Amino acid sequence: MIKLFLVGLTFIFILASCNNNSTTQKGETQVVDSVKKEVEDMKKEVNKFPDSIPLKVQFIDALDSMKQYKEAIAQIDCLIIKDRFNNNLWLRKGQILREKGDTLQAIDALNHSAAIYPSPDILLELANLYAEKKNPKVLEICENIKKMSLGQTTDSYASFFQGVYYARTKQRDKAQQYFDLAIGDNYTFPDAYLEKGYLYYDNKQYKQALAIFQKLNDINNANANGYYWQAKCFEVMKNKEEALTNYQKAYGLDKSMTEAKAAMDRLGK
Repeated sequence: MIKLFLVGLTFIFILASCNNNSTTQKGETQVVDSVKKEVEDMKKEVNKFPDSIPLKVQFIDALDSMKQYKEAIAQIDCLIIKDRFNNNLWLRKGQILREKGDTLQAIDALNHSAAIYPSPDILLELANLYAEKKNPKVLEICENIKKMSLGQTTDSYASFFQGVYYARTKQRDKAQQYFDLAIGDNYTFPDAYLEKGYLYYDNKQYKQALAIFQKLNDINNANANGYYWQAKCFEVMKNKEEALTNYQKAYGLDKSMTEAKAAMDRLGK
């Protein structure tokens, strides 16, 4: 699922993720411990100044970044009790629930937010979740967004989510049509290329899928997913050398891509 409105992690997390040796693991542990302490210190400040909305919002974001979703939701519920018609609080709750993996509750929170003020950002969040749940409500939401004439970037997201809905409901031709519309409005939209390539791959049209993933990496040579799926295409087409090379590129860009590492080990034997 594409994430449109991410809460940024602290800069130290970004630094930690860029290292890849044994010293890094020790450093990452220190970083996590440091952030935990910051969260605990922030909690004390919130308890000291319970009426400070900015401080509590900062605390909620910190909890979210540490994946302490239960407490983050409890904190934001306290704010909602005091200001139930604040659409941004409902939006934030929906985003946290989405991160937690509770899609149905996330949709409920986002619908509360949209009922107060149906901003394009909120509607796109809803479209995202409805598409993944195969709910046809996404189609109407996206058409309404397009009628707002907010520009090509917004339109590309709307078309993308319509495409995701059709892809998840096995309506391949319509899915391709909307992914093409998304790319037409945003030539560098990586998720649209990936979803389009998946359709060809799932249909065993590996050469066509490969061409899509290669085009994605021509546009963005730092997209690990593009190389990973190139590798999968090469592997199923019995081109072991190219498959291994692209798995290596994928893993080199994203060390969390354990599937690529496993494939490297398998093909390197």
